[in-house]
Amino acid sequence: MRQTFKFKSVSLALCAWALAVGLVSCSGGNEAIQTQCEGVVCGSGRCEVSDGRPVCACEPGHHAEGLTCMRDDAPPLDPCAPNPCVQPGRGQCSNVEGKAVCACDSGKVEDGSGQCVSLDACTPNPCTAPHKTDCAEVEGQPVCACVSGYVPEGEACVPSSPDDHGDIPSEASPVLIDAPPTGGAFERAEDVDLFSFQAQAGHIYAFTCNPGGGAVDCHVSLSDAAGQVLAVDNNGGTGFIVHEYTSAGTYYFRVSSGQMGTYTYRLEDLGVDDHGDTRDTATASTPGASATPARLEAPGDVDFLKFGVGAGLTYSFTCTSTAFACAVELQDAAGTVLASGTASADTVTVQYTASAEDTLYVRLAADSASAMGAYSWRLEAASRDDHGDDLATATALTPSSSALTGRLERVGDVDVFSFQGTVSTTYEFSCTGTAVDCDVVLVDASGTVLQSDTGPSRDAKVTYLVRSSATYFVKVSGGTAELGTYTYRLQSLGSDDHGDTRDTSTPVTPSSTYGNARINFASDVDVFSFSAVAHHVYELECSTGVFDCNVVLTDAAGNVIAQDTTGATSAKVRAELDTADTYYFQISSGGPTTGAYSYRLQDLGLDDHGDTAATATALVPATSFSTGQLETPGDQDWFSFSGVLNTSYAFTCTSTAVDCNVVLYDAGGKVVQSDTSTQLDAKVTHLVRAPGTFFVKVSGGTAAFGSYTYRLSDLGVDDHGDTPSEATPVTSSSSSIGATLHATTDVDVFSFEAAAGHIYELACNTSVFDCDLVLLDALGVVVTGDTTSTTYARVRVELNTPGTYYFRIQPGDSKVGAYTYRLQDLGVDDHGDTMATATPITPGTSWVPAQFEVPKDEDWFSFTATAGHIYDFGCSTSSIDCDVYVLDAEGTVVASDTSTASRMRRKLTTGGTFYLRLVANGGWNVSYTSYSYLLQDLGVDDHGDMMATATPITPGTSWVPAQFEVPKDEDWFSFTATAGHIYDFGCSTSSIDCDVYVLDSAGTVVVSDTSLASRVRREFTTGGTFYLRLVANGGWNISYTNYSYLFQDVGMDDHGNTMATATPITPGTSWVPARFEVSKDEDWFSFTATAGRIYEFGCDATTIDCNVYVLDAAGTVVASDTSTAVDAQVRRKFTTGGTFYIRVVAASAWNPSVTNYSYRLQDLGVDDHADTFSGATVLTLGTATSGNLEFSGDVDFFEVNLAASTAYTVTTTGISTTLTVYAPDKTTVISSGSSPRAFTSNAAGGAHYVRVSGSSTGAYTLKVQ
Repeated sequence: MRQTFKFKSVSLALCAWALAVGLVSCSGGNEAIQTQCEGVVCGSGRCEVSDGRPVCACEPGHHAEGLTCMRDDAPPLDPCAPNPCVQPGRGQCSNVEGKAVCACDSGKVEDGSGQCVSLDACTPNPCTAPHKTDCAEVEGQPVCACVSGYVPEGEACVPSSPDDHGDIPSEASPVLIDAPPTGGAFERAEDVDLFSFQAQAGHIYAFTCNPGGGAVDCHVSLSDAAGQVLAVDNNGGTGFIVHEYTSAGTYYFRVSSGQMGTYTYRLEDLGVDDHGDTRDTATASTPGASATPARLEAPGDVDFLKFGVGAGLTYSFTCTSTAFACAVELQDAAGTVLASGTASADTVTVQYTASAEDTLYVRLAADSASAMGAYSWRLEAASRDDHGDDLATATALTPSSSALTGRLERVGDVDVFSFQGTVSTTYEFSCTGTAVDCDVVLVDASGTVLQSDTGPSRDAKVTYLVRSSATYFVKVSGGTAELGTYTYRLQSLGSDDHGDTRDTSTPVTPSSTYGNARINFASDVDVFSFSAVAHHVYELECSTGVFDCNVVLTDAAGNVIAQDTTGATSAKVRAELDTADTYYFQISSGGPTTGAYSYRLQDLGLDDHGDTAATATALVPATSFSTGQLETPGDQDWFSFSGVLNTSYAFTCTSTAVDCNVVLYDAGGKVVQSDTSTQLDAKVTHLVRAPGTFFVKVSGGTAAFGSYTYRLSDLGVDDHGDTPSEATPVTSSSSSIGATLHATTDVDVFSFEAAAGHIYELACNTSVFDCDLVLLDALGVVVTGDTTSTTYARVRVELNTPGTYYFRIQPGDSKVGAYTYRLQDLGVDDHGDTMATATPITPGTSWVPAQFEVPKDEDWFSFTATAGHIYDFGCSTSSIDCDVYVLDAEGTVVASDTSTASRMRRKLTTGGTFYLRLVANGGWNVSYTSYSYLLQDLGVDDHGDMMATATPITPGTSWVPAQFEVPKDEDWFSFTATAGHIYDFGCSTSSIDCDVYVLDSAGTVVVSDTSLASRVRREFTTGGTFYLRLVANGGWNISYTNYSYLFQDVGMDDHGNTMATATPITPGTSWVPARFEVSKDEDWFSFTATAGRIYEFGCDATTIDCNVYVLDAAGTVVASDTSTAVDAQVRRKFTTGGTFYIRVVAASAWNPSVTNYSYRLQDLGVDDHADTFSGATVLTLGTATSGNLEFSGDVDFFEVNLAASTAYTVTTTGISTTLTVYAPDKTTVISSGSSPRAFTSNAAGGAHYVRVSGSSTGAYTLKVQ
């Protein structure tokens, strides 16, 4: 950085030198340098001017350094001698490439403006001596003090109290074994305590350390006499080490925490291990029924057991523990693992079958290296295997009705049985487990599996028909339950009762009697044969309560004709066999279950009706039903009849067994009508337009075969014409007339003569079909209709053109039948439909009935309005949406209400004729057309709607009723305000949002309240006329238009709002009431303070957040309390006297109902103790002295005379304090921190100082002893 200095008195030589080294630029004030080389002495050279600067041109053998010629072999010139760095704080000079570079002094740094400023004296911390790293800044200088737990001793810091236990093995404290817990202390955070003890070989010892008194962790390690670490617990909290000592000797426990505090410790002798840790030291054991308790005494402990085994015996070893997961190994004498297991829950069992007599070993450990605790073990020996495990050692069986008992002695045990199978004989082997899940597998001599049952059930069974005589084998093993007893039985079910193929089938003849038979095993099939008569229907049945019976019918070639394999215990097939031949049916089981069943073959004879149109049964109309039969699935019964012109016929099929499907065809095979719904009954109806033969096909739907009843009915000729030219003329009547639609194609047409402007209603009513009703004019154009899907149709229409009209009735679905119809003339409309035909009405108080006679009907009314009057019109109906429109004489809509409850209210500013248009907007229904209307004249508005028509009001104490008569109504009021007065205006309503605006005479809004509960309060600094504008803001409702208003003169503000208008107050002990009269109100107070005294100002409010500021005469804030509490308090010691100001502000939401508060100014007197070393209060050693921190930031200084190098304690009671003890030099801090503080006085003794401070104010007592 280049510096510029102005030299008042400096030699030209020095200035020139400074210019030469590039450090400064010089000006001499009034002494301008006339010649650049004046005063420059280059030595071995001469001065010259170059670029306005003096330089030295040196002689040979010399060079220029600044403005001096130096010998080439002379040392270089030091630019820092003399030191050119004279800026305050920047006095460090460095020679950088021959240039002087100035830097900040030690302890200072350069700030953003280029100035060198002081650092925090303790940043970075200069206190680095052992245990003397507490740094405090005193008068800008760092003062080093001992850390907590140490006191000064000369320049060093030593522990404040002696260490209770040594830190190294030579100073270790002997610990008593099995003694009660003993206390210890960590005198400092890095303190370490060592303990020693003598261990016995083979014993297990447990050491426990419980932290307390500030320490939260005990870290414990165990080492031997050589310093080898054997175990560590650094997990935090309680320290705990359990260890088995293989050799006797001295051992050490090292205890530390990292925190100061206390702890308790204890060493326990747990004795010797209950079981050896190797095979050589294994505990001998024998099998038994009860469990033996044991324990893993330490982490990593292993227990060995040994026992003798006999050849062929199975042994089980079980370990149970809730403390850890048992890990078990069965080993031989060489350590080879023969079996193993680890508990997944609390228990694990390991099994082994010995092949020879031997000694075996059990190794038991925890699956986690850190686990330990109690467990129990049990060794059991099973008897020799009761049955061989392979085909060679199988137990021979003969069929029997008695069950025998077997046992699976070990995991993986298999019991094998053999038997001699006789050809064509069925055998059954069953196994029932009482403790095991039986799995049974049947194999032949080669081991090929023939049958098996390995499900999860305790029972299992296999059944097999022997095709060739041989030896067969049964294997029994355990499934999910592997060990325990079971019962078994081999039975001969005898030879097969029926052949399994068509060649070996059993011939049968049709009969109504059931035959009995049996399925002996799952793959058994019984085949039967019979001779069929051509075109006969046959039925096959199988019934059993045991298994899933499947029946299949085939021809001689094996082709399947019909089958029932639905998975039920009964099966039935029915088929019409068109060819005389031999047929076969086979019966089998659809699952693994077998057993007895019954069967039957029946000949049901010939089909009762032909299956085609060519073989159809001829019918004639009848009144009674006949019976038919669908003999087989897919069977069709065909019927024919002769149809007569214009005659309607109905064919009906009913059944309780089959789903009747009926289709009607003409002679050409075209479908005319059909009913194939999923219902049991079906019906088709047809009106014959062309005579001829018709055909009816009956078939089964979802229910395929069974009996039904049928009937063909003649419904007679058509009762009404089907076209306008054939229409039946009718006249208006209130009575309904009966008629019939004979077929779905039938249409009944009627005609009538209509009068112009009359309203007609047409109705069709039936309980049978969907009645569609359509009205047409003489040209056949549809006028209106009702084709909704209901049995009742109704239309109503106003016909403005006279003449002939037609209405048509026909079915809207596939059903037909009887119905009734009616035509009524309802006369003319009650009110006109246009402005020209409007009904004149006058205002009244009674509701007048009216009617919307037809859909989209409109009723028009006219009335004469008086200018300035308010008119109310309502339309009331219980079921239809009545829309209201108000129009002027030109037809322009001036107001409307299209809500569901229509009511319109409007102030008409001009008089004359107006019109009301009422429209039925919504689902018009002939049953809900009535309504009522009411027109009322409500007179003029209670208050003006603008500033010019405002109602003058004066302040009062009573609420005044008023009303918003129409939507968007405004009420205006005017009043005269007195300067300096506060006015309050409230608008009260239970259901509408009343917005209030206060305006000056120019119409400018000066204050407003648009909340739901509107109230404004304002202090008027100027007098004159002001206006109140009230607006109904919200959902205006004709039933909720009332409100009340209250206008009050609250008077003047109790206290000034500025420093200039502040209320003078004097200190006292009583609270003074005050008030925030308006929103954002401020109250100012002034008082005279005496230098050196402490003053307190409090603001007490119950509902409003009171903020307090104390300002000096210049308006600068010197103290404040702006916390969110409703109360505020400031306390300050005033070092100078004079006038001060207090500004009180309502910080939270102002409310007219919660504006009160109280204030108090108190003079608390002078400070009880000095704030600096000067004037410190002298203490008497051992005597308590009272003190008080009167205000935030207050500190108290005390002086006490102490002996040299003596231990003392300084203590305070009362509020929480921070104590700092200073040496006599008033700079060195001996001790600092919370009470109590132990310290050692200065080596020279004499006057020491105690500084008391705190984060809160209040009383305390101080004592040094």
